[in-house]
Amino acid sequence: MSKYLLEIGVEELPYKFIPSAVKQLKDSFGKFLETNHINFGDINVLATPRRLTVIINDLADAQPDSEKVFKGPIKKIAYDENGIEETRLGYSTKATPGEISEEQKPDVSYSFSENFSVTVSASNVQEFNKAWQAEVVSENNEAVFSAELFVKADDWEEYKSYDVKYQDSKLVGEVPYTDVNGCASFSWYVQCSNGIEIVKTDKKTVKVLDGEIDKSTIPVLTVTEILPDSSNVGGADAYEFIEIYNNSNENVNLKDYILYYNYPDNGDESDVQWASFDEDTIIKSGECAVLWVKNGKNDSLTADDFNQKFGTDLKENENLFCIESGGMANSGARALRLTSAVHDELDFVAYNMNGEDNTNADKTITFKYDIYSGESVMTADDAVPTPGTVAD
Repeated sequence: MSKYLLEIGVEELPYKFIPSAVKQLKDSFGKFLETNHINFGDINVLATPRRLTVIINDLADAQPDSEKVFKGPIKKIAYDENGIEETRLGYSTKATPGEISEEQKPDVSYSFSENFSVTVSASNVQEFNKAWQAEVVSENNEAVFSAELFVKADDWEEYKSYDVKYQDSKLVGEVPYTDVNGCASFSWYVQCSNGIEIVKTDKKTVKVLDGEIDKSTIPVLTVTEILPDSSNVGGADAYEFIEIYNNSNENVNLKDYILYYNYPDNGDESDVQWASFDEDTIIKSGECAVLWVKNGKNDSLTADDFNQKFGTDLKENENLFCIESGGMANSGARALRLTSAVHDELDFVAYNMNGEDNTNADKTITFKYDIYSGESVMTADDAVPTPGTVAD
């Protein structure tokens, strides 16, 4: 241990600066010694207008020995995705740039598919003040090495490119609302490459909303699934049904609503009342009521028969209700209209329109209400029946 002395000669210091100089010298020396791990006892600073003196007692002659541990790359770097260790083949072999030995090659080589293709999932509407997204999926699970989303709003002169990147393991391109605010719509397509082939999707159009959705126009009840063509009993369809979904946050009484069967080719005047309820019939919030068509031929069938047919556990007069009717036609345009008791329309679903045939034996036709167009749209005409359950 040693005593350290430092004297500093200065010009005449004004007396009011001397306390500050003493404090700065003491703090600075203390911080320097501690930062450099040099042990010391105490530090005294003396001062006059012409001289500053620093005295350090018990100052160590050297820093103490220290041990430092330096770690290399993390362990997982040495393994591939299957946990197989990647082996270093040599440390002192001659450099051979541009050449590779057989033992350096992976045991299995990568194979590009012959028909590289992608599918893109995206909404046809950009909601107010929300980003619009397009999700890209390789149909053959082949790696997508590059992808771009091209967008052209209705008042833009040319397409603008947007990056497509992974977000939460999904390959996504995104258009901020601010980019298209004020535009009525935009067209888009995606261009992708697997490193060998380049594919481009068809152009599609997205409607840009310029305000919040008026929730007062959203229907309380919607028709979500119908089965017009089912297995027969006595020569007639035995398991035709209509599924009605409670799209509200409250329990709803079907007593306040009427279901009509409609012939679209003959207009609204062709409505035939099919179902109304004289007694309280409740559909719980977010749940469904299944209306089972009883046509005379299947009157002997019970709820157990219905549940066995579809693998369900519906309860009669709780979420399974029988309605008496001749049934839904399998040919020709037909529709179902759901209204309030004062004939205010909630939902209208149709099938076999424009000469199409949407009926398939023991397959249902499913619908989803489009909050932007204000109409229910058909989502499938060959779905596996799921009476009482509505997919998100």
